[in-house]
Amino acid sequence: MAKVETQDHKKEKTVKVTVSYLPAPEAFEKRYEPDTLMSTVRTEAMAHFGVQNYTDRDQHEFFLELDGGRITDYSVTLAGLLGEKPKKAEFDLVEQVTAGGV
Repeated sequence: MAKVETQDHKKEKTVKVTVSYLPAPEAFEKRYEPDTLMSTVRTEAMAHFGVQNYTDRDQHEFFLELDGGRITDYSVTLAGLLGEKPKKAEFDLVEQVTAGGV
């Protein structure tokens, strides 16, 4: 007989990710597999909030932060960043504006 995974069993294997963005009234929440790249989390959070990196007279870049520390390597997985068997993670999406983009 085939083994059927229940929703609860799937939840145990995934990471509940919450991303807050200061101007937004509600956070982005989604469950991810532990081997999900941080670039995927950032891209999906940015799409949820309707923001993107851009350059006008200044350069606007969005970064994820965890416990006040900026994530700079988006090729790392959730498990690689959080350790073995992470259950949840709470990130902040922050915008950095660098003067003189163009």
